[in-house]
Amino acid sequence: MIHAARRSARWMYRRHYFHAYAFISPVIILFGLFRVWPSVQTLYFSFFKVELLRQRLTFLGLGNFLDMFQDGVFRQALQNTLVYALVIVPVSAALAMVLAVLFVEEFRLKELFKAVYFSPTVTSTTAAAVVWWWLYNPQYGQFNVFLRLLHLPPQPWLLSSHQALSAIIIFSVWKTLGYNLVIYLAGLQAIPAMFYEAALLDGASPLADDDTGHPLRPDPRPQPRSTGLHPVLRHHPGRPGRRQQLLRPLSLRQRLPLREDGVRLGDGLDPLRQHLERHRRPAPLQPALRGRLLIRRSLVYVAIGAGGLVMALPFYWMLVTAVSPAPDIISFPPRWIPSRVIFDHFQAAWAKAPWMLYYKNSLVVAVISVGLSMLFGLFAGYAFAVYRFPLRTPLFLLILGTLMVPVQVSSVALYVFLSRIGWVDSYAGILAPNFASALGVFLIRQSISVVPMDLIEAARIDGAGEIRIVLAVVAPLIKPALATIALLLFLGSWNDFLWPEIIINSERLRTLPVGIALFKDPYGNIDYGPLMAAGVIATAPMLLAYAVSQRFMIRGVTLTGLK
Repeated sequence: MIHAARRSARWMYRRHYFHAYAFISPVIILFGLFRVWPSVQTLYFSFFKVELLRQRLTFLGLGNFLDMFQDGVFRQALQNTLVYALVIVPVSAALAMVLAVLFVEEFRLKELFKAVYFSPTVTSTTAAAVVWWWLYNPQYGQFNVFLRLLHLPPQPWLLSSHQALSAIIIFSVWKTLGYNLVIYLAGLQAIPAMFYEAALLDGASPLADDDTGHPLRPDPRPQPRSTGLHPVLRHHPGRPGRRQQLLRPLSLRQRLPLREDGVRLGDGLDPLRQHLERHRRPAPLQPALRGRLLIRRSLVYVAIGAGGLVMALPFYWMLVTAVSPAPDIISFPPRWIPSRVIFDHFQAAWAKAPWMLYYKNSLVVAVISVGLSMLFGLFAGYAFAVYRFPLRTPLFLLILGTLMVPVQVSSVALYVFLSRIGWVDSYAGILAPNFASALGVFLIRQSISVVPMDLIEAARIDGAGEIRIVLAVVAPLIKPALATIALLLFLGSWNDFLWPEIIINSERLRTLPVGIALFKDPYGNIDYGPLMAAGVIATAPMLLAYAVSQRFMIRGVTLTGLK
């Protein structure tokens, strides 16, 4: 019997190993070909002088690195990158955290404001950059218009080597603020609402902290049994339908065991209603409470409304410019409402570029890349979350490590590799870096980790195979998370500019971001009306898609563990 049990256990482990390696092998192969190998090749080439046309390598050792650090342009670029990262990360995170705390409260038009704040995230960086380039225009841009209204001298912005970095940082904060807001808001929404209500009734402000015990974190100090009531129970009249939920925080604070029938043991077996009647505090004065909440609500509206105006201004100005006559576009003071609405700029923009072709290419690339990434990522994430097999941690870290290597680092080596197999200027070449997504594997693995193993074991006992378990048991349980991950991957693929610009040589394969970037007149003549109309054409579909799915996305972000 013992030997039979051991043979059965060995057979089970071998079967799990087989499924684990079978599920992760597509991801490992794709990452090895299109991410790891180009990165290794880039490192190898860095020690040589590479002559691609002659196909000759001359070993230089560390000579390339010495030349790089002696180059003033590289040192300046490195300094700019450090300044950019050290400024944008804390500024964007701090602003997003403050806004997330404000968004936790319930108020009218909350969903509309969330859509406004997140709209820059779903907008193509290329299209957004076109709008901000217009806002930074030294003569007619809105930033200098505001400075003139304040009797301040206009600034060159992007034309100045001293101000260009600051202008880019402002744009990046605007572009990333909505995404960070959603992440922080997802984490804050996981905190039970009764804690916020208790803090408000006790007079706490959104960012307040005090020494008597903050309601949003556990209190490590032992509490006397006579004063251990949770703030929620101090002001709660007691509803029988929620006595189990309300009594559990009370039991934890007083270190008393809780019986399933809603009674604490060891102290007279008092039911919840009698306990609440004995310990309930007098309710605060209603007029004072209403006045405090009114002031608080007004401040929330002012803060969120002001930020919303800043976030929506570029889109509004892009739309106004697109439908305004030429004299209105360069008028001073600017016309926030066009003297008359025209659609000539849209006709000119539509006639100048094959937008439907750009839409089709972007859609094909995004749908295929998301489909493959989700398919491979679902099975790989399941394997990393459920199975225990040799090299599990190193392989998972290898996949995550590719997130730390920018595509720009290995783009030359990847281009050389794809040119040798004939994938340059093809859909396959555009899709190659997106066949598998490290972010997708990581997020799916995080989502599957919270699925109870009892369900998976029950499915195995019922005779379900591992593929059926993944598709019929696990996938439906994490459907909101899968939808959110798919949306994030779709946005990344739809808005990708650099790699399609490198690998595409012909107009027939141009995607929407590449088409927007090449829309400007090659001779430097800029007609802002058609240019802004092109921005509207490129931006509108994703904004409409997000407006429909924003609530579902925030829920999915919470489930994926991004908080």
